Amino acid sequence: MRSLARSWIDERVEFSPATHRTTARAVVLSYHSLFPTRGHMDLSVSFRHPNATDLPKINRLYRREYGDAYPYQLREDDLVSGIAFVAVAHGEVVGCARAIRPNPATPVFLFGGMIVDPPHRRHHIAKALTDLRFDAVTRAGARVVATEPVCCQPSRASQRNMIGNGFVPLGILPAKYPDIKPETLGDQPESLTFAIRWLAGDVSVEGRQLHLDDRLLHLLHETSASLSASADGSRRMCGLMPAPEHHEPMRGTRADGSAFVDVPANWPESSAAIAEFERNGYVACAFLPGLGLTDCGERHDFVRLVHARGRRVRFEHVHVTEHLVPFKEYLAERCGE
Repeated sequence: MRSLARSWIDERVEFSPATHRTTARAVVLSYHSLFPTRGHMDLSVSFRHPNATDLPKINRLYRREYGDAYPYQLREDDLVSGIAFVAVAHGEVVGCARAIRPNPATPVFLFGGMIVDPPHRRHHIAKALTDLRFDAVTRAGARVVATEPVCCQPSRASQRNMIGNGFVPLGILPAKYPDIKPETLGDQPESLTFAIRWLAGDVSVEGRQLHLDDRLLHLLHETSASLSASADGSRRMCGLMPAPEHHEPMRGTRADGSAFVDVPANWPESSAAIAEFERNGYVACAFLPGLGLTDCGERHDFVRLVHARGRRVRFEHVHVTEHLVPFKEYLAERCGE
């Protein structure tokens, strides 16, 4: 597939630095202009930004995939708080994907909301929606993109799509989102994987020293040998260790999701801080390289921990690619049924 960044998008999509939004000007991109070598495909698909009239169609796709009670449907406010694209075939919305900037002070974007109607899968629509978002967030100044593909699909299609687009899987977020696929998961919230892709270079800790115990360093090596190799640096961080960042659980009708905490990993006190959280029922579940920012402007790394006390996760419903099997086994030993 040819690059979208230097073909049609420069002419037909405008970016506003003031709002970090893209606005479409009659964007109509055919399937065959995206994939000229796939002449055997008869499907005609165009890509554009969604509008309010698309919301019922987009949310119908989410409900079909995740159940009628799916609580995270797209709202009109969401259309102005991030970057979104839809795929349209024969006048019908058949796919959608979004990107948001959780913290305007950092160059980190989060990809989410990817959905493609089952009859239109395997037509490279997900790939096109991903490329469009990469172009848009790059224009917005992104240096790194994070994504959280679902684990409820035995095919692991969402995870494989992200890996195919250069993302590196770095952990599992057990039982994060309640009220998804209750016919399969029951009252267990949906688990996600966590992956990142750096747009300004390889995923690495850039010479920063990781103050982790041997158990977590071994898990990091098993998850990403290249990231582990970059963690041999000796560069010390400026200033005091930042406070851990807490993430409150998502509330659900059947059960609440998990709580998480991100602990800075580059200070001599980091290992002891992680151990203290572990004594209070937390379990390490993901590595977040370079997603923190010190008061003096230096990037730093996190270890994310999930609060597992009182929760037992059925890991037979947590489907992951081979990259994350060591993490799944690690978590299953500590918070599995």
